Amino acid sequence: MDEGITTSRQAIALFWKRYSSTNSLRDAPRTGRPAVITPEGKEYLDELLSDDDELTSRQIEILLQQKLHLFVSDSTIRRVLRTELEWVVTKPRYCQTVRQPNKLKRLQFVERALSSNDTFDDVIFSDESTIELSWHKKTCRRKKGHAGTQIEAETQACAQGERVGWDII
Repeated sequence: MDEGITTSRQAIALFWKRYSSTNSLRDAPRTGRPAVITPEGKEYLDELLSDDDELTSRQIEILLQQKLHLFVSDSTIRRVLRTELEWVVTKPRYCQTVRQPNKLKRLQFVERALSSNDTFDDVIFSDESTIELSWHKKTCRRKKGHAGTQIEAETQACAQGERVGWDII
């Protein structure tokens, strides 16, 4: 029964010994390096970013030290957020977003303009602009595949060419 497989007698003995003791030829689980951030720490990270998606990794590092007495680097926090908890960093600059207090004012302005038959002949329009969201930092985080905050949901819809509903009344 020569199938072209060559092996040593010692290898066969090791395989037999492993099979006899475990009823399997699979490798035994290895311990490896223990996780730096515990499952409780990961749950806390998720809660933190769900409440405030603008926290920096340095701010999170301080909160982990204060609340859970976990001392980890900000690079470890960024890695865990990205790879294990699937939080991604985004820039909330897709398009103009109208803040909630200004929605009613804009609607009232449009209604006045329509009722007075304003043609806007004395207005200069531009097709390109950069609009910064004043209440956001340069970056924020969101779960992969989710829009995140209401502001991000509206900006993503606007970026995709959808009309954003205002739900004013």
